[in-house]
Amino acid sequence: MVPTFDHPFEKDLAPFEDRVAMCRLTIAGLGPKVSLCGVEGEMQKSPSYTFDTIREFKKRFPEKHFSLVLGSDCKKDLVRWKEIDRLKQEAEFFFIPRPGIEESPFMDISSSEIRGLVRSGKKFTKYLAPEVAAFIEEKGLYRK
Repeated sequence: MVPTFDHPFEKDLAPFEDRVAMCRLTIAGLGPKVSLCGVEGEMQKSPSYTFDTIREFKKRFPEKHFSLVLGSDCKKDLVRWKEIDRLKQEAEFFFIPRPGIEESPFMDISSSEIRGLVRSGKKFTKYLAPEVAAFIEEKGLYRK
């Protein structure tokens, strides 16, 4: 799991360190095959582009093959991604089905919608791991 340092599409994000902490809480019980990598925090590029991140991974781990796992709702935005044609040559893409786009076993809510619920003071905790929801409340994130 690689949290973005600075989203190129200007999303309303919590500070990078807080998003890293939430990712750690999210994956804590998933076992050793899922880990967190803060490479974008090390790179500190603004904005952060996936193409640059994959190139950095290839420098660090030239023997490895890289894949991107994205929600299927991202497909429509790929034309806006930096160096998308070259990125498709550098990494294999896998898409997780998202509700509203295709049949999916997942909840029909986006991270943007969850941030909107938090901002408006509405209930949001049922959409997140309890530890992540508690972290957001404790830190007062997304309450602009």
